[in-house]
Amino acid sequence: EHRAEARSVGELLAPEHVAVVGASRQYGTVGYHVLHNIIEGRFTGGVHSVNPEAFEVGGARAYSAVQQIKQDVDLAVVCVPAEHLAEVIADCGRSGVKGVLVLTDGVPTEQDPASRRAEGLLDQRELVTMARRWGMRVIGPASVGLINTDPDVSLNVSLSPVMPLAGGIGLFSQSASMGISLYAQAHRRQLGLSAVISAGNRADLSGNDAMQYFEDDESTRAVGIYLESFGNPRKFSRIARRLSLSKPVVVATGELTGHRLPPGHEVRTSRAPRGAVDAMLDNSGVIKVGNHDSLMDVLQVLATQPLPAGPR
Repeated sequence: EHRAEARSVGELLAPEHVAVVGASRQYGTVGYHVLHNIIEGRFTGGVHSVNPEAFEVGGARAYSAVQQIKQDVDLAVVCVPAEHLAEVIADCGRSGVKGVLVLTDGVPTEQDPASRRAEGLLDQRELVTMARRWGMRVIGPASVGLINTDPDVSLNVSLSPVMPLAGGIGLFSQSASMGISLYAQAHRRQLGLSAVISAGNRADLSGNDAMQYFEDDESTRAVGIYLESFGNPRKFSRIARRLSLSKPVVVATGELTGHRLPPGHEVRTSRAPRGAVDAMLDNSGVIKVGNHDSLMDVLQVLATQPLPAGPR
């Protein structure tokens, strides 16, 4: 389980070829800025644009579908409207893509009102089922991207125009707003990062998968996680307990994490008392903090100071 999940995340953070589906020449669009940031970040692999309505995007040929790209695409970055997701996922699957990073927002959950489902949109569970049928992992929807500062990769598949400093902190977040906030704080503090993973609505890839990857990643010396919902608390506790033996794990949660779902999240809530979440985290060996500011405070200490000697 550990090796399979760590490898599935690692393949997306260190792809050889990336395709931006919905790449655009129009400034201000997500497809424009993501493509621009990948190129300006000096990604060491191949970058390909997919836009059926353009012959050229970003100074290079634009393809009408992922299947037309001759190279094997490892990561497809999806920036198309929600109504086109089904055809894009099928195109990626037939092309042997290993994973899709869905920046698209507005993908309904299974519990959404029938009026939204009547539009024929692919809901989040159908999205994951379809991707898994082709053996693909899904990051998102409503993700703000992935970043890997390893100079051998130099991947900035995000809406941030600036590549962060390379360092030993691995960050994982869920909602787009929190992902942007954590990244902005790291940049303001000049805190070096190894990788940043934004899971968005965490329809598939979750904090558990991220911890599996960070445990094996030699560049990561400490891990920061902001959780707004739990998909599998028992598994989280098991992985965090093992990871925290070798790398400090700092976890911030909201006041209602586990008891009320943020918009777009599709997991069960707990009937246990609120103190149960704190108790579970205490028993997992992680460092629990109250908010994202404290999360970055503790990570800054861990990044700049050696671990104290002693048995505790």
